[in-house]
Amino acid sequence: MSGKNILLMLGFVFCSNIWSTGITFTFANNEFTENDTYFEFDIMVAANTNGTLLGDTQAYINYAYDAFGFSVVNNGKLTLTKGEIVEGEFGSGLDLYSIISVLDNTSTRFAFNIDYSFDEPPLSFPDSANAISTSPVQLVHVKLEITDQDASTGISFQQNLMQGEQYDSSNNAYSPVVANDIMDTSLPITLNLFYTEFSDDQALIFWTTQSEINNLYWNLYRSVSLNPGQSIQINSAPIEGAGTSTQPTDYTYEDQGLQDYIYDNDIQGLNTFYYWLESVSYSGESIIFGPVALDLTYDQKLIPPHFSALTTSLGMNHPNPFNPITSIEFFIDDSDRGTLEIFNYMGERIVKRNYSAGYHVFNWDARKFPSGLYFYRLSTLGKYFQVRKMLLFK
Repeated sequence: MSGKNILLMLGFVFCSNIWSTGITFTFANNEFTENDTYFEFDIMVAANTNGTLLGDTQAYINYAYDAFGFSVVNNGKLTLTKGEIVEGEFGSGLDLYSIISVLDNTSTRFAFNIDYSFDEPPLSFPDSANAISTSPVQLVHVKLEITDQDASTGISFQQNLMQGEQYDSSNNAYSPVVANDIMDTSLPITLNLFYTEFSDDQALIFWTTQSEINNLYWNLYRSVSLNPGQSIQINSAPIEGAGTSTQPTDYTYEDQGLQDYIYDNDIQGLNTFYYWLESVSYSGESIIFGPVALDLTYDQKLIPPHFSALTTSLGMNHPNPFNPITSIEFFIDDSDRGTLEIFNYMGERIVKRNYSAGYHVFNWDARKFPSGLYFYRLSTLGKYFQVRKMLLFK
């Protein structure tokens, strides 16, 4: 081979390396949605050369099992939708791209394959594909159902499996393939309990967080319906949050304006009020929890007829079975003090409240607890002791 030919060949190889087109995958726009039930984010794609036409692509995404559970595809915890770069039609009803597979690659990794529909005979039209720019554009949108809010997401690409799986619309492989972005985000506020009760002529709201991330303050809202748009804010000043904490934090708020609201609006016959809880972060983002219901079926300034004996007694919860809220009535003699406790079927105590003498209704919101048999117990200093059963059925 002549020296000229060798130089030409070396020049061709050198130029090929310079002009090979690379592709880069990244994460973006992550957020928590639907009362922190879901974690959503975008997978973005960019090329190192403007105008390259996207063909078939395949991606592998790792995630933390303690945040989302195992095998999110088979367990119905993953929703994948096409992004901007894979939208469009070749003709009426002929999508340019389709998601042809979404599967569990391992118990903690899912994979998806997007196919360009017109890169092979008999319909081979590579120039009709969508062009990728050097700026990231949305490839797909991912929605994952959260299993454990105390965990971190642990989301990353499995880059080695994505090599040789990315093609332009003429079936040329992209090289290099860069997919080293990581999104190990702490899940936000973990709300263990949120419930209300009416006691000693007061409407009380209680909530407990297991952890908080950048939580600046809380707001509380009350409504006469399940429509949050009709609610009004009841706290005149922000209720200070715990900032960032991994320790449980208990909160109590007295709705001092409820009685005036009832009388001022002439709604003494209304049975139920609803409360929403808003968390506001340091960056101004908010998350809404609720609603929980406060049941004023009885005029709670009066003792109902079935407690007219004015002796310490524990009534049956109502409704029973229930989902997810039930009311527990009890009366404590004037000279006594008592404690109401709730236990699961394993005997683990999950609620404990101390009460002074008088008639009380405790509304238990059990939406954070699994279906099953529960026990509630009233005990007093005067040696009253009564246990009853109730059934949560979801």
